[in-house]
Amino acid sequence: MADMTPYFTALNYPVPKDTLMVMLLSDFQSARSTNDFLTGMGMVQYGLTPRWTVGLMVEGQRIGGSPATYGGLRISSYVRVFPAR
Repeated sequence: MADMTPYFTALNYPVPKDTLMVMLLSDFQSARSTNDFLTGMGMVQYGLTPRWTVGLMVEGQRIGGSPATYGGLRISSYVRVFPAR
């Protein structure tokens, strides 16, 4: 069974209100003794209020000679408890 327990982090960076952040990350590794490896992640975050940001992240991977596989989905919500000074 996958470990799907929630977690808390004290460090986050809220996105300003009505701002959309899109990030696409890819990684290619040329292996010496096995097939080459490609991973990808797409992330979207949106600032609902000046102190609240919600996000979605999707991951996948492809190993040479194998079909592409789904890596996971993460839904996030950041709330700045103390206002910025």
